[in-house]
Amino acid sequence: MLHAVDVTGEDETSHILGDEFVHLQYFSDQQRCMPTKVQQQQHSQRIILLYFSLLGRDLLGVDWRKDDGVFKTERDKLFEEMRRCYDTETGGFCPVPVSHYNTSATLAMTHCALQILNLCDFLPKATEEWAYREKVISFVISCQIRHERPLFGESFRGAFQAAPNIAEVDIRFTYSALVSLALLCKPQPLSTISSLQGTLQEAVAFIWRCWDTHEGAFGGVPGAEAHGGMTFCAVASLALAGAMSSLTRSRYHLLLRYCTARLSGGPDDHESIGSTGVILPIVGYQGRPQKECDTCYSHWIGSTLRILQTQDNDFVFPLDVLPILRFMGACVDSDHGGIRKDLDMRADIVHASLGLSGLLLHVDPHCVSKLRLPHPVYGCSWSTVRNTGLPELVVSSTSTL
Repeated sequence: MLHAVDVTGEDETSHILGDEFVHLQYFSDQQRCMPTKVQQQQHSQRIILLYFSLLGRDLLGVDWRKDDGVFKTERDKLFEEMRRCYDTETGGFCPVPVSHYNTSATLAMTHCALQILNLCDFLPKATEEWAYREKVISFVISCQIRHERPLFGESFRGAFQAAPNIAEVDIRFTYSALVSLALLCKPQPLSTISSLQGTLQEAVAFIWRCWDTHEGAFGGVPGAEAHGGMTFCAVASLALAGAMSSLTRSRYHLLLRYCTARLSGGPDDHESIGSTGVILPIVGYQGRPQKECDTCYSHWIGSTLRILQTQDNDFVFPLDVLPILRFMGACVDSDHGGIRKDLDMRADIVHASLGLSGLLLHVDPHCVSKLRLPHPVYGCSWSTVRNTGLPELVVSSTSTL
């Protein structure tokens, strides 16, 4: 049963983004409750969860560059933990400390570890002292499928594997690889680095082989059904590779149609009646047709729309954000902090951070004060992009969708 949100316009936005301290406390508590080093063997996702914790706090306005006691201690601990998870032999990051367990580096962990170091403003220090830039770049590129790897067909050429020795492939790893390269090569855009042009061309060719002509969006691999999260990975990867010009006008409009079609009220009657007796529609985004609404897709689809918005100066989108914000508001845990996946679930750190990003992608930027607007490509705030010297890639939006 949906909770009624009996407010409109500016008041509704204020209600949803209410007490930031409760949510800050939620992310801090979640980080403190994560498995310790001793427990890490049973929880190989710790680095990913740490990244989502820092992302949520970044969007809530935490300045990790401060050198006061609390922040410095936490940053130093994160720096040391990332150092322990770095594999000096391969150049990638492992899910657990290399000296403690027999494990191997993966692209996803490398992506998240680099994001953590960048959010803490420690990436330059790390690449100078132990995670040498060229070594990490070499690891990322080693995950790309070349023609000499017979295990995969020609349609997978240019894609990225989860790791050089792990035969899991889909477009998510392309996004992880290109974000990792962008973090390592900043402030230069990847498209200006001559040594990476072959890697980028192969990656872009693979991305377009994942295009689903029938639905007008991207699947995870060639021939797969289009999916909201995979579509974000594809579009963001095109932006990272400097290849947005390969998006034709017809495909641009097909993508817009696909993204708007992901708005759904779900199988139930998603409407609430306010105290005035006015019916307030509530809708959310779904990842695929006939699926339930999920708050994380406000980030995946919302970011895709923001990237597409920057490609057209005359962008006018017939999207009423208030019903979306009502769904998001109904999923916010205002008592304990965090955001739920949907109305029947408890808040979790992944949906809390992605849901917060999705909220901020759909509100009026002029009404956001202490909070930070998310960058639609990188998975961090615009403030972090500018403070750490990442190329902006897209124009910062000053209007709502």
